[in-house]
Amino acid sequence: MTRRYATTTRVLGVVSLGATLLVGGAVPNANAYSPFVNTCSDPTIHWEFSGTNWTSTKKGWVRDSFNTIDNALDFDGSSLARATEDSGVEVSLVDFTDNTYGKANCSQGTIKLDESKTVDKFYWKVARHEMLHLMGAEHGGDADSKDGENPPTMSTCINWTDFRDANDLSRDDGAYLMFLHSTLAERQIHANVGFERGFSNWGANEGEVIEHDAGGSGGPKHIGFKAESSANSSYVYQTARVWTGSSSKFFRGTFHAKSQASDLTSNAKIAIYYRELVEATPANGCDYRGMITNPNDPTLASGAWTALVGTNLTSVGTSWTALQSNWQGLSGADGYEIQVRVYGKATENDGTVRQIRFDTARSDLQ
Repeated sequence: MTRRYATTTRVLGVVSLGATLLVGGAVPNANAYSPFVNTCSDPTIHWEFSGTNWTSTKKGWVRDSFNTIDNALDFDGSSLARATEDSGVEVSLVDFTDNTYGKANCSQGTIKLDESKTVDKFYWKVARHEMLHLMGAEHGGDADSKDGENPPTMSTCINWTDFRDANDLSRDDGAYLMFLHSTLAERQIHANVGFERGFSNWGANEGEVIEHDAGGSGGPKHIGFKAESSANSSYVYQTARVWTGSSSKFFRGTFHAKSQASDLTSNAKIAIYYRELVEATPANGCDYRGMITNPNDPTLASGAWTALVGTNLTSVGTSWTALQSNWQGLSGADGYEIQVRVYGKATENDGTVRQIRFDTARSDLQ
């Protein structure tokens, strides 16, 4: 089946790593990803190689790049997006003369890549970047949410020599695909919210995490958490950097929890914390949305976290219980680090600590 798209184009190069898109309405993204959606938004794209100047090696790099996309999983374990090779979007090599790395065009159903490069990581990054444009993605910053060093797929205005050496999805890539194509209500700004990829992208504070392969609230997988301190200080967490361009955004926390046995005292809560981000100056002249002007080389947040919103500590039984905070707004900063924290503890009558179960944990954005 041949896929064609609404009129959209984006361009990718040292000064602009994208495609050539005439983008209409926008909804917000995150740092290394930035919360916006362009008018290309198909999560399932069929594609084919076009032209006679391909080598088998370059074809292999492009296939490997596209194959990573279906590793991003929704809360229930299903792939958020997929690029399937058969017929459809034509992927070709072009001799660009203006330092462009790649282009994607929705109306024409094409992806064009710079044929002059002969390095695997160039094609891993640029091919996936252009394909994600056709799936709805916009440009973001070059400092990913995990360590602030490895530029995620949708970063722009960087030299290809600074691309990641690994052909896989960064935390921000997974989070952005979750934001774009999850079947959950609202927009989610974190990755692996259903723990369907184990504990990947998460961290733990004062507690031990146990991965479980069956019995989750949405998909089969979930985690057990064995607190090493109180229910108010032991938690699992994930951080996302979200560039909002000074516009107001609203956040809330949502997750599921349950006790593993009826004779346990099991309590849980969720909280959202934040720190402010400052864009670099001056504007770098690259193509961003929503008043974002230069999220590369930002002033990263430091110091204490500020509590934004959360739930009270709540008793949970042996069935999955949904816990959700109210919405709370933030405005005025260029962007924010948003950290979702899921707290909990389960104990026997004698105080022996047991596991409490968590699933589908995230911060929603509005």
